[in-house]
Amino acid sequence: MSNQSKKRDDQANELRKLLNEVQQSETTQEKKSSSYIADSVPTREVDILNLPTRKEVHNEKGKRTKIKVSRPYLRLYVVIILILSIVAIAYYLWEEEIVSLFSSF
Repeated sequence: MSNQSKKRDDQANELRKLLNEVQQSETTQEKKSSSYIADSVPTREVDILNLPTRKEVHNEKGKRTKIKVSRPYLRLYVVIILILSIVAIAYYLWEEEIVSLFSSF
């Protein structure tokens, strides 16, 4: 048992050393990066107490306009489009006969 406890202590000590090294390197990097950020990028201070309400912020976004079409009107639109397409095709095929028919009146 004492052998296993020594191994655990050794592992724990090694992990602590590694963790300390990582934390020290992170703090030095943070110091370097924070001084770089402070020097190069101007920061804007935000007054937290005077922010708009959530409702105001989200109501400003544009919403898409949705058009609701009931089933009977949808059928009507489809029928009208079909009739117009049939008339257009007929006019294209029999243009001269249709013109002469209406010009005789």
